Amino acid sequence: MASAPITGFSVLLFTFFLALSICFCDVSASVLKEDFIQQTCKSTDNYNLCVSLLQSDPHTELKSNLPGILTIFIDISINKATSNRLYVENLLKTAKDEAAKKCLNTCKENYISSISNLQESLPELKSKTYWALRMDLSKAQLGGHICQFSDSPPSSFCKSNLKSRNDDFDQLSRFSLKVVDLIDPNHKPPLV
Repeated sequence: MASAPITGFSVLLFTFFLALSICFCDVSASVLKEDFIQQTCKSTDNYNLCVSLLQSDPHTELKSNLPGILTIFIDISINKATSNRLYVENLLKTAKDEAAKKCLNTCKENYISSISNLQESLPELKSKTYWALRMDLSKAQLGGHICQFSDSPPSSFCKSNLKSRNDDFDQLSRFSLKVVDLIDPNHKPPLV
């Protein structure tokens, strides 16, 4: 049985349909990721910020599953904690008041600890050690809280100069902890 000759038009038509199907698959995957991001962010306490952060992150491959989304939030949190630490170090250079220096040093040390806790959380995520992951994310969040309340009365230097930064870091911490809850909804604390 003789086969039909392959014409230039047949090749062109085949190429067109192949390109169209690849494009359709790429668009479908993109739509699915957007739906997944929206579903995930609906469970947080700040939907719009959650969606905005995830959509603006360049790590497209991480946006299709919860561990990937958590990795994005941990990375953003490390960057925020680092930015806060550098900001505090700059304030320390010009601080004249001893109470301000004391609270700034407390903030600096706690953000250093927060960064360390966040870095330690990444291998725990990879190994699915969720109780340790949750613990390190909670300790990281605590660093921002301690900074926020490190002023000795009557000074309110840290509270007034770092509130917005501490609040932003706290929000990122809450996002991360919420995603851990979604990954491991039946978590139980380890036996002590």
